[in-house]
This record gives sequence, C-alpha cells and structure tokens, in this order.
Amino acid sequence: MSPTTCLVYVDETYDRDYASDGASRYGAYLRSRSHLFIEDGEPLDAVSFAALVWRIGCSPIVSPAYVQLRAPVRSAVCRGSENDSELLVAELELRLPWPAGLSPQGLAGVRSWDRDTSWGGSGQLLDPGDDRPALLYSARLVLPLAHGVDLPAPDRACPVNVGLAKQVVGRACRQINDAAAPIVGGALSSWRGVHR
Repeated sequence: MSPTTCLVYVDETYDRDYASDGASRYGAYLRSRSHLFIEDGEPLDAVSFAALVWRIGCSPIVSPAYVQLRAPVRSAVCRGSENDSELLVAELELRLPWPAGLSPQGLAGVRSWDRDTSWGGSGQLLDPGDDRPALLYSARLVLPLAHGVDLPAPDRACPVNVGLAKQVVGRACRQINDAAAPIVGGALSSWRGVHR
C-alpha cells in the first residue's frame, strides 16, 4: 500500500481499549458536548452534524485523535460548503518538501519541515520547532464529499448518536481517501520535479 492510499483513518481499537466508559473514548467526547448537537431546539442538519462529529474526532479535542492523519496530511477539516449549504467539503493541508533546486543562497539558518529520523522512523515530514526561521511549503486540497441528502442525519429522539457519528466519520475517511489518494500521489510526484 502506498503512503498516499490511506491518508485519514479512524483507530477503533485504541478508541475501545482506552474508553473510560468501556465502549468508546470518542463516544464519551461526543456525549460531553451534547449541547452542540441541538440548534434552535432542533437536531443539526446532516452536513452540520457531519462537520461537528468530524471536528470532535480530531486533535486537539480528542488526543490522541479518533481521526488519525498520515503523511503528508498535516490537517484535515470537514465543513459545509461556502456556496452550497447542502454540500459537505473536506480540506486537507499537505506538507511539501522544498522544491528541487531551491537555492539555499540567502536562506542560511532557515529550515524546512523536520524529518522523522528516529530509529525505525519513516522519514516523514514533521512540524519544525519554532526556535528559528522556517520556510514551509504546503498545499491545500479541497474536496466535495457528499450532499446532505446522501448523509445520515440525527433524529430528534437521539441527537447524539455515537454509532451514527462513527458511521459518518468512517464514510468521510473513505471518501477522502478515494478522492485524495490519486491527487496527492500525482501532486507529490510532480512537486519533486519542480525547479526554480
């Protein structure tokens, strides 16, 4: 499996094994934020529900996160579209190495992303410390995922439905991986050849 095939995923084993309630860490976080699932006395619409359960599953709310990211993804957000309130959109920030041939002239002391060089490390790009200047290349990938009619929505009787939230987050992960993997793979291959 290539590193760009699975960019986002959920860790059900960790979620269950470290659950304070014996069932789901993520579920406990959802229930503790039950007030966010009702707006004007009504349960959230499907797109708002999907965006909220995604946000709660990500770091820093749940740490370690229920929604895990793999390199080169630095962050992944699901939100409603700015142009279509019925459309769920994913935004991924991707770490990129310096372009090939970038002249270090005038860049003394400036660094890029750090690399994981620990024993058994992957060599993946990591956030650098902020103790000296860093020039960080990244790209933003925006993906339409699903329209509200295609998303399950909570009902009045149970606005905080852990099973439904897990279903929505898992589906979003699959859609992101399916849509983003070929784009990210192609972008990284193309980026490696960019010269000044």
